[in-house]
Formats: sequence, C-alpha cells, structure tokens
Amino acid sequence: MDKRDLSPLHHPHAPAGRAARVTRPAFVRRFLWPLAALVLIMASCAPALPPAATPTQAVAGAHPASATPTAQPQRGGVLRASVNSEPPTWDEHTSTGPSGVVWEFVGQTLVREDPRTRDLIPGLAKSWEWTDARTLVLHLRQGVRFHNRPLVNGREFTADDAVFSINRIRTPALRFARRGQFELVDTVTAVDRYTVEVTLKEPFVPFLEYLSWERNVMMPREIFEKTDEIWDPRQAVGTGPFMVKEHTPSVGGTLERNPDFWMPGKPYLDGVSWVVIVDDAARIAAYRTARLDYGSESLGGVTHPEKLALERTNPRMDFIPVPLSYPVELVMDLRKPPFNDLRFRKAIDLATDRQETLKVAMDGDGHISGPLSGKLLPQWAIPDAELLQRPGFRQPKDADIAEAQRLLAEMGIPRGYKLRAEAAREFAWLQLAPLEAAKSQLQRIGIDLNITMMDFAAYKDAEVRRQFAFRSRGFLAFDEPDDQLRTRYYSTGTRNYGGIQDPELDALIDRQRGALDFVQRRGLVLEAQRLILDRVYQVHLYTGVSWAVVQPWVNGLRPTPRNRYGLVEDGWLNR
Repeated sequence: MDKRDLSPLHHPHAPAGRAARVTRPAFVRRFLWPLAALVLIMASCAPALPPAATPTQAVAGAHPASATPTAQPQRGGVLRASVNSEPPTWDEHTSTGPSGVVWEFVGQTLVREDPRTRDLIPGLAKSWEWTDARTLVLHLRQGVRFHNRPLVNGREFTADDAVFSINRIRTPALRFARRGQFELVDTVTAVDRYTVEVTLKEPFVPFLEYLSWERNVMMPREIFEKTDEIWDPRQAVGTGPFMVKEHTPSVGGTLERNPDFWMPGKPYLDGVSWVVIVDDAARIAAYRTARLDYGSESLGGVTHPEKLALERTNPRMDFIPVPLSYPVELVMDLRKPPFNDLRFRKAIDLATDRQETLKVAMDGDGHISGPLSGKLLPQWAIPDAELLQRPGFRQPKDADIAEAQRLLAEMGIPRGYKLRAEAAREFAWLQLAPLEAAKSQLQRIGIDLNITMMDFAAYKDAEVRRQFAFRSRGFLAFDEPDDQLRTRYYSTGTRNYGGIQDPELDALIDRQRGALDFVQRRGLVLEAQRLILDRVYQVHLYTGVSWAVVQPWVNGLRPTPRNRYGLVEDGWLNR
C-alpha cells in the first residue's frame, strides 16, 4: 500500500473546497481533510475458457507495478477474469459476495480512490465541501448518463439518483449489509439537479471514505420498480465504462464498452469476460496457459503457494500483494457455555500459537494481527512491538500454556474435555486450516476439539441464524477503522455473529467516529482494540495476503483493499 506523506500542496486532483495543507501523514489527507479544512476555516463448474494468448505477443514489464512511463494505452481487446462462485445476489447494495466482477466495471461512486496514492479523488461528484461539521455538499458532474438499457434508456444521472442510492444503502433491513456506514446520515436532499446536500446527525469522520467504496454505487430508481433486489446481472445498470452484455448462470458472462461513457476516449478495453472456476487448480492452469488475464482477492486472486507455483512456470507474470481487509479469528458463541466464561476464552487464547497457525494455514504469508491489521491500517492498529508481547501472542508459549491449564482447572474443566467446532472446505485456508492447527494446540491444555464438516450453504445459514459453537472466520469490512470495529464488534454490528454485547466497547466505537482530532481518535481506536483483546471476544490470529495476478500484457489496473481493479477505465492490453 502506498502511504506516502502529503506534499505542501494539495493533491492535484483534489476538488474545490479542499484546502492546501502542510506535509502530514497519509491518514490526515485521507480521513480529515474535508473536516479539518472546515475546522481551520471555522477555527467445478468451470466452462470452456477463451483461447490462450500467444505468449510471444506478451510485452514484458507492461503491468501496473512497473509500467513504462512512455507506454501509450492501446484500444481494444477483452480482459478475461474469473470468480470462484457467483454471488447469491447481484445487488451491490446488499451483496457480500463477488458481485464486484460486474459492478466494479458497470457502476460508479460519488467519490473515488486513487489506487496509487490512495487519496480521495472526484467521481460522479466533481467537487464537494463541508459547510459545517455536519453538512456535506456534493456538486455532481453534468452530462453523465446511465447505460442505454430498458427502463432507464440512457437518461442523465442527477441529484435525485444520488439521494435514492444513499437512502437505499442505509435502509434499516438486515440484507443491507453496509447500512451501518450511513446510519449517521440524517437527511439527503437534492438542492437542485446537480447538487446534493447530506446532513449528518453528528460529526462523522469516515463518511467521505465510505462514499468511495465501489459497493456504494449509484443506481437508478427504475430498475427497482418491479423488484426489490437484483437477481440477474443483466439488470445491473450504472454510469460506468462497461455494460452487461450477456450472462449464463454458474458459467460466466461478458461486458461491453459503454459508448456513451462520460470520460473522453475511455475505456480502452472493448469489454470484459468472466468465468466461474470453482476448482483452484483449474484457475492456476488457466493463468499458466494465458487463458486468464487478471485476478485480485475474491475475484481470482491467488494464495502464496499458488503464487510460487506460477512464478516457477511463468516468470514474467506479475503479482501484487493486497492485504486482506479482515483478520482471521476463532469466533465463539459468547451466549453459551463454556464461552460465556472469560476464563475459558482466555485459556483458548493463551493456548493458541499464532505463528504456528499462520505457517500451517497460509504458508507464513501474512502477519499476526489483533482486531485491526497493521499492514492494512498501520496508523490505527496496535503496534507489533506491543501486540507480540501480549499473553497469547508472545513466544515462547510455556508460561501461557501453564496459565491456560490453571484457568481450566479453576473452572473444573477436566482433561479430555470435548469441544465442538464447525468448518467448511470452501476457502479451506480460512475456515478449516486454522481449526486443524487449533486442534493440536488445544490438546496441550487438555481440550479435545472435534471438527464437524458442513456443506457451505448450511454453514453460512447457521452463522446468520447464530446457531454455531466455535469456528474460524474472517468477516469482510471496509478498510477504515470505524467499519472494521463496528461491523464485527459493535453490539448491533452486521457481522457480530458471536453476540458481543459490551456497552463500554460500544461507547468507544461511537466516540471515535466523531473525533475530528487524529490523536484523540487514534487513542479511542487503540483503547477499543485493547478492550476486545483483554475480554477475548474472539481469538485473533493473523491477517493474510491475497496476491493479485497480472499477466505481462495487462496495463493500467492496480488493486487496493478497497477496489480490486482500481480505475477500470484505465485498463488496457498489449498482446
């Protein structure tokens, strides 16, 4: 991740209303610019894949990590991508699955992220300003049109569409998984055709960041006139550079260039195709034989062992490390014994060897982490120097094992105590391998962990219904400390499946989101993390790395933890 300091002048793409600043750490420009400026002013179902590209046509080094500055984008070609499985819904406002393989190309957000600097830059909003600490005014681009598809028919994107989309994302219903990001929105108003005013209930530092996530896309009202959910990707209509052309369920689909896209001369690609490849070995073979061009994270990214295997046979292929936006955790149902006893949770925590688990599950490719990842959010996470000295995290394990045994004896837990866990083979590195490591580690303190394998659909259903005991999970959240904490650890968090109910923790999470001063906010975020660790609401293990795969003829795409393709209109091929 590129976390460079800000130069004395503001970012060259910064919209009006964002004042020039002196050199500050990257967190200032990302989290506090708009509000800080205001304060200063105020004081296997895999189908047949496309034919392989001819290897001799590949251009070495022409990839986003090391693209030659003089390389000129070329028009034409179809980018070939893949997904492990199709999402249950194609509605980006409700989806937690890989619907981004469509929406990152079809939709757009009001604010965007520059994938190289990770600054916020204009999107469908050409500029914005805070008129006071709770009021954001966004000025929209004129002449931007939705895709020329039935119901919408290429009409202009206006302030009414922004109002509709923001209000829909914050719908107070369980299926709207990111409603918490906008819960402090009080009103959204179309001031005129191209101006939107958002009034917040209280100061809310991360709001602009949330507007930049590709999942918070702008959608037209018309596509929901006859349905309240998008079940078919052909219903996906946005303002983006590509439009859905065709789709075959469980097989794949294609996107075509939007001829009315508002950026002159873009996109460079003619289109995008995606295929469903369930089998990991089949995906690796497709990369190896040049039948896939690009993949990142859940949209075709690879693990460290897979990366090493591809490097041996395809040395010109490029790989970009992308920290996953969730820690891997042992999740417990805190409402049921024995997990409702802190002593039992502490014993599990103390017996867990994080370093060993990371090696077993990820071949060592990742880093030990607490509630927040030090690689994903270095300014906000507990520093390694502190984290790795904590009981449970530290090495060697002798003292921790002894204390764990003492706690269990105090509880009257006999040696050979049987503990049930559930796992699924999908994403085995996440949902199975850590439990297999835990099984041997817990034997050291006299606990016999029995792992029950479940069908993935039943596994997920039991989780949503809070009917599970003990499992290894990672719950996706936006790469902002507010969403990371609120999604997983807040009492009403959308993925607080373990049942954490802690008013003191809730208060810390509430306070940090309105703290305009960075030092104050960071202190609250750190205090919340330490509380989570002290009370062992989950056993935190590590945060992994997904490797984006970039064939040497792919240019202009740069993944981040927030957007897996970067600025898709900039992608081009030279093969």
